[in-house]
Amino acid sequence: MTAPPLPAGAHPRFEGYTTELVAKNFNEPVHCCFDDQGNCSVIECGHRVEAKPRALKVDVDSGDWEVFSTFPATGGASPAP
Repeated sequence: MTAPPLPAGAHPRFEGYTTELVAKNFNEPVHCCFDDQGNCSVIECGHRVEAKPRALKVDVDSGDWEVFSTFPATGGASPAP
C-alpha cells in the first residue's frame, strides 16, 4: 500500500514530529533555532529581496517578532544602472 500523494507545496512529515505555524511574514527565512528556554530566533538572508539580512527574535506564543540585528548587504544582485 502506498501513501496518497502530498498536495502541492506540502512537505512530508516525519513520524513522531508535528509542525505548527507560530509566526509569518518574514522576508527570506533560512534558519530557525530555539535556545534551552524555548526562545526562537530566525535568520533571514535577504539575497532574493531588496532587504538586508536580519536576525529576528520571535515570540512563539503571540507570533510577534522584532529585528534583533541587521547585517550589511553582502553583494547579491547588482543595483540597476
